[in-house]
Amino acid sequence: MILARLNSRVSLRARLYLGSAAVLLMVGNATVMLTTVKESREYRGDIKQEAEVTLTILERELTREVIIGDFATIEEILRDRARRDNIDTVVWQDEGMSPLVARNGNTVATRPEWFASLINIGHPAASRDLVVGGVPYGKITVSFNAVPMENRLWQSVLLNVESFAAMLVMMFVFLAVILRAGLAPLERLVETAWGIGAGDLSRRVAEFPGDAPDMRVILGAFNRMADNVETLLVNLAEQRRVIDNAALVTETDLDGIITYANEKFCSLIGYKAEELLGASHNIVNSDEHPPEFFAMMWQTVLAGEVWSGEIAIRTRQGELRWMATSITPVLGSDRTPVKFVAIRFDVTEKKLAEQALRQSHDELEQKVAERTHALEEANRRLATLSSTDGLTGIANRRHFDEVLANEWQRAVRVRQPLALLMIDVDLFKNYNDHYGHQLGDDCLRKIAEMLLASSRRASDLAARYGGEEFVLIAVDTDIESARHLAEVVRTSIESLGKPHAGSPFGKVTVSIGVAALIPDNAQQPELLIQRADKALYLAKNQGRNRVDIFE
Repeated sequence: MILARLNSRVSLRARLYLGSAAVLLMVGNATVMLTTVKESREYRGDIKQEAEVTLTILERELTREVIIGDFATIEEILRDRARRDNIDTVVWQDEGMSPLVARNGNTVATRPEWFASLINIGHPAASRDLVVGGVPYGKITVSFNAVPMENRLWQSVLLNVESFAAMLVMMFVFLAVILRAGLAPLERLVETAWGIGAGDLSRRVAEFPGDAPDMRVILGAFNRMADNVETLLVNLAEQRRVIDNAALVTETDLDGIITYANEKFCSLIGYKAEELLGASHNIVNSDEHPPEFFAMMWQTVLAGEVWSGEIAIRTRQGELRWMATSITPVLGSDRTPVKFVAIRFDVTEKKLAEQALRQSHDELEQKVAERTHALEEANRRLATLSSTDGLTGIANRRHFDEVLANEWQRAVRVRQPLALLMIDVDLFKNYNDHYGHQLGDDCLRKIAEMLLASSRRASDLAARYGGEEFVLIAVDTDIESARHLAEVVRTSIESLGKPHAGSPFGKVTVSIGVAALIPDNAQQPELLIQRADKALYLAKNQGRNRVDIFE
């Protein structure tokens, strides 16, 4: 965190200086360390050889003296050898005797103690048994002093440090010369970029022949980019001017707070721009749309998609205005919306015209619907009149013929029986002569009601065939079932007990002829009528008030 903060405040030139210094210091430190380690290793090797030589010399010099026991000469020999620079102490000790020791007290340490601890040469020593003629005469031990070597290594370090310090100064001077020429184009580039960022789009980086080739490429590319940016921004400004002159434009943040409103929008709704900035877009809400309308709109634009539609807004004066609106989300680098731009066109007059046209159209459709309903009702009544007997209210002869033809064809297809009952009111002329035509008509209507009550299936059809004759079509009915149905009809009419003075039965009765068959394509519906009529003729000749079938 601290390093990042420093980097943000340190110039490129300073970074190059510091980087170069750090590299040189690391290289110098590594060189000094390697040199010191190398020399200390060489010293240890030299000490080992010198120890062997010193022990050999002492062995030769002390041989005669230790045999005769001349201890004063032995001490003198040891002191003479101890005066050497690298030797710290020289010791000879025989068994059962105190050791003879000679020390070198002339060495002065010029290196710091921490340096001695760092290189850690120590005090190397070497020993050898003194043997003459196979007889042991004690042991010689030589300890070497590391201080002289430590002093030499410390002086070497100081010399190297001075050399690297001089190199560091020379390097800074060299860098200053190089960077002054090398970074000048970059500094011009930075200065120009700051100027463009401050709004001066005409700024360009000056290019000089002395600039480095790669820097000339960079400066040229930057100037071309600046040209493109200036052209793009000029075009965008011109496009915005054109849009502002033609449309009502607003910008909002992600919470719907207005951040920009053009003059055309402000003029229409009656607010000043400073009144709108920072206000919620609900300031123009007309309450004409349900919450679901705006929920769907927000869902669309928050997903990064363009929403288009018509929105009603209300001006400061309370006037309702309709806007053809397109809301476009402006996306950030992560492809999520950062703000919304709404472009509106006032379509109030068009909307009012459409509403008036729609109202006229609705009124016209209503009138057409009323007329159509009236015509359909008239047609229905006409169809009913054309298929219904005017006296009895049941199907007439025409409708009977149509239904018989259709049922005949269906029975041919499905190979099912079709039955027909032909019914005649017994001695109806006598009834009319005795009771009058009005009561005769009432009698026929009553018989028609009984026929409708007897034909309970939707597929059955009761019809007035003509005069006092009626027919009943029974679909999917064989001859025995048709006979049973005819008996039900006959007995139900007889059970009415309607008086008939001109009938031997004393009441109104009917005679019924029944026929049934499975039609085929070689036959016609008239065949069924003929058979039922013959059966009716038989019933009337057999005394009336009975049912006979065609066999």
